[in-house]
Amino acid sequence: MVARDKHGTSVPIPQWVPVSEEDKRLHAHARELLEIRGRAPGNRLPNHLLRPAAPGRDS
Repeated sequence: MVARDKHGTSVPIPQWVPVSEEDKRLHAHARELLEIRGRAPGNRLPNHLLRPAAPGRDS
């Protein structure tokens, strides 16, 4: 998705920040699903969703 101003130019939007406990649980679950998908054969997460592997954890 892209936000656009009145001239049609793309504009940055603020990152969503989970506030409630439910938001935080859903956000964590969504990250887990993205990481699982990223490990599937032939799939790769976009660079902005990659995070360094934790020490002692396979990537």
